Amino acid sequence: MSQFQRDSVVKEFDNIQGAGVLDYVTAWYAKAAKYIQNTKAKVAFVSTNSIVQGEQTSILWGQMLNRYKIKIHFAHRTFKWSNEAKGNAAVYCVIVGFANYDTNNKSIFEYEDIKGEAHELKVKNINPYLVDAKDILITKRSNPLCNVPKMFKGSQPTDGGNFLFTEEEKNEFLTKEPKNLRLENSLNH
Repeated sequence: MSQFQRDSVVKEFDNIQGAGVLDYVTAWYAKAAKYIQNTKAKVAFVSTNSIVQGEQTSILWGQMLNRYKIKIHFAHRTFKWSNEAKGNAAVYCVIVGFANYDTNNKSIFEYEDIKGEAHELKVKNINPYLVDAKDILITKRSNPLCNVPKMFKGSQPTDGGNFLFTEEEKNEFLTKEPKNLRLENSLNH
């Protein structure tokens, strides 16, 4: 996106925290949600599937659910879309249909093969991750949920240097455990 487009998306979301990571199509979701307020209109968009996974989901759908009272009425889970243009772009898409009122007639269209045909699942609710579950959002956070030490490096195996061998320690280990020579050789090639 150009800086102008990024700024337009952020503006459409009233400068909320995190709006800068949203795909351009999310601005159309917000525009539609605003437009259909006080109506019985339904809206649907074809979008890249990134809007229903990762950090974008809680930002976009937090606004859609909480601010605009949107309910998803139907959804097509991820399918592969390609066009007939030269240099054929292949994109993984979803279709989300919504309104600012609820319905008991909800369907998820699922693809066993993302290039194949969908089959319909009648469901009670469709949440922002396009599953039949409560409208719960997983938000980005930097602090633990409970009383545990804070994680700083994820799965980086340094542990203060305790998981790292000096050259001498490596050779001593390989002398005691010669079966690991295969692993050591594969890591060096």
